[in-house]
Amino acid sequence: MSQIILEEDYLQPAEDDKIIFDYRTLGSYILSHAVTYYYSQIPEIRRHIGQRILSLISDRNVNDLRNASSELFVGLQGFAKDPGDDQRRRGHLDSLCNYGVGLLKSISSNPEKWNFGAWSRPDGRAIVYPSLLKGYYEVVESEAL
Repeated sequence: MSQIILEEDYLQPAEDDKIIFDYRTLGSYILSHAVTYYYSQIPEIRRHIGQRILSLISDRNVNDLRNASSELFVGLQGFAKDPGDDQRRRGHLDSLCNYGVGLLKSISSNPEKWNFGAWSRPDGRAIVYPSLLKGYYEVVESEAL
């Protein structure tokens, strides 16, 4: 007698290590995107992209997250190194947003509460990529300008 396996049986909560790895990887991908496709203000561009993607993850907004690349593409057009490279730049922004969707799914499937830290420090320095918090504990440090 064969057993029927439902799709729900395969859905396991994401492990903490996977969430931490995916969070760090997203930050690295955002940095790589900023360096590859823009000629100046790399930290500010990195921060802008990170803020948009992470705010949509915080809001649990999958649909807007999937569509955020269009907004980012247009908003950063004036900083692009090579306007002839728009298709690749757009494709990479799509990939960043899709990676964010994966991170959102991992965080949502985990029983713990996950949050992102502040975008500025008490000394006024801007944060380029915020800390990752599991509950009230920082598991990934923030990166400041």
